Amino acid sequence: MPEITEQERLRRRRSLVLMLVLGAATILVGLTPSFCTYVEQPQRYWKAYAQAPRAGSDVLPPQVPPSATEIHTRRDDRSGRRWVRFTFAPADSVRVTAGLRRLTLNEARALQIDGPSFSPWWTLNQRTMLGRAGDRLEAYQVPGSPRAWLFIDPASNAGFYWSVAE
Repeated sequence: MPEITEQERLRRRRSLVLMLVLGAATILVGLTPSFCTYVEQPQRYWKAYAQAPRAGSDVLPPQVPPSATEIHTRRDDRSGRRWVRFTFAPADSVRVTAGLRRLTLNEARALQIDGPSFSPWWTLNQRTMLGRAGDRLEAYQVPGSPRAWLFIDPASNAGFYWSVAE
């Protein structure tokens, strides 16, 4: 096997450094949308309702009961969108849906469900509605705003609330 010259070693080292720099740049470019989304759409989590704020931009909608746990929120101030996911006690089911208009299955499937980007806790989407889970979900329109909805999953006692500002 012929011995590698110093010039060849230097060329190989430069190639390796160039490959590492291009790889790092590619990863950075790939992660930029995710980073920007988290900056533009602040996300909050509260283990229990008592920990959630009572005023300000992160105040919970009235459909979230005091028994709520595992509360996730996300908002996009630029587009006026807001998402809230929470789990509640089965006894609060009537309280959560009080005063809301129940949508038919066809109305619920016709809704354009706009979920927050890169949020594993938001599992509701168009594909969900077309599957068996869509048959199980209860969909409601929140009065006073033609652009606010609440979906309830009776199997897990999870609520999915989202709204779009006018």
